Amino acid sequence: MPGVEMLVGYDGSDESRYALRWAAREASLRGMPLTACHVWHWPVAAMPPSPEILETFRLMSEYTAERGASIARGMAPGLTARANAVRGPVAETLLGLSRQAGMLVVGHRGNEGFDGLLVGSVAAQLAAHAHCPLVVVRETSMVEDGPVTVGVDGSAASGAALAFALEEAALRGVGVHAVCGSLDLGGAEAAAVPDLEELNRRASARFEETVAARRAAYPQVPVRTSFVTAPPRRALMAEAEAATLLVVGRRGLGDMRGPLGSVSQYMTHYAPCPVAIVC
Repeated sequence: MPGVEMLVGYDGSDESRYALRWAAREASLRGMPLTACHVWHWPVAAMPPSPEILETFRLMSEYTAERGASIARGMAPGLTARANAVRGPVAETLLGLSRQAGMLVVGHRGNEGFDGLLVGSVAAQLAAHAHCPLVVVRETSMVEDGPVTVGVDGSAASGAALAFALEEAALRGVGVHAVCGSLDLGGAEAAAVPDLEELNRRASARFEETVAARRAAYPQVPVRTSFVTAPPRRALMAEAEAATLLVVGRRGLGDMRGPLGSVSQYMTHYAPCPVAIVC
C-alpha cells in the first residue's frame, strides 16, 4: 500500500482533528502521502446563493483544508500532506474520492452531527459504502501499545479484516488479538449437528485454521486467539477497551441483508477505540 493516498475527511471539528492525528501517524508508518479533504456545499437548496457568497464558501473551504494539511505535517515531520477542497454532498463526495484512496479516515461525528448521535450520518454512509478500508476515530484517549483486535467469523470480509489487522500490527510493533464469538448457526449445519457443544467445537476449529493460514505471512507478529461462547458484538466489546485498533469486516456470516453488517455497525457506534471497517 505504500505510495497510495491516505484520505482524511477534515472539517475543523474536534472529531476531525482526532481523525487527522490518527491518519498522520498511519500515513507516516506506511510511507503514504496524506490528503486533508474538506467538502463544502451550499446548505439551503431553496435559496440560491450569489456568486460572491459561493466564492466566500470556496475560500473558507480551501483555508480549512490547508489548515488540516498543515496540522498533519506538524504531527508527523517529513509527511507529505496536501489539501483538497471539493464542492458537493459530503458523503457522496468522499465515497467517490475513496475509489482512489488506500485508506479513508474520518471522525465519528463532524460538523454535520447532532448531539446525541453516536455516529454522524456521513460516517455511517462511509462505513457501509467506502471503496477502501475506512477508519472511524473517536475522541476518547487511544491505547498506543495495545494489540490490534480483529473479529474473525470465517467470512470473506473477516479474512480481509484479519490480513489488514496483521499488517497494522506489523507496522506498529504490537500483537494481534483475533476474537471469534460463537454464532447461532442456523441452516443445514445446525440441522445436521443439533448439539450446541459440537457446533461450537467445529466453529472454533475453523476459526483457528483461518487464523493459522493468515498469520504465516507475519511470523514477527504475536497472535493470540480467543473463541468466546458469547455473541460476536459482546465478545469484541469486551476487548475493545484495551485495543489500539479494532478491525472488523463490513459484513459477516450472519448478515443477510444490507451493505453494513450488524456487528460492524454496532462496533462503529459503540467501540471506545478507533474502528477499521474492511470490505
